[in-house]
Amino acid sequence: MIRGAADGHPFAADLCTRMLRRRLDIQRRTVDAYLGDALRGGLDVEEAARRYSALLSPELYHLLTTECAWTPRSSGRGSRSSCSGACSADRRSRTRTACP
Repeated sequence: MIRGAADGHPFAADLCTRMLRRRLDIQRRTVDAYLGDALRGGLDVEEAARRYSALLSPELYHLLTTECAWTPRSSGRGSRSSCSGACSADRRSRTRTACP
């Protein structure tokens, strides 16, 4: 709702920007704390945090559970494996799940 309002209302646009900045900061700290040294070669914490944030975004969750008819449980498994594959040097846990 905020994203939609941001197109026409300066206050909503500012709020949307601040929320995204805060989410990215939280994701950066999470990636650094849990993956830090295990990040794939050439991938820094900032880029890993952007990927992690995109994969766990409310918009992607809505797309997977509504448009692709995934259950919340299966969308969570897909997000975790995608995050692991997108950021971690350990590729053994990668799995693929597609929309029907």
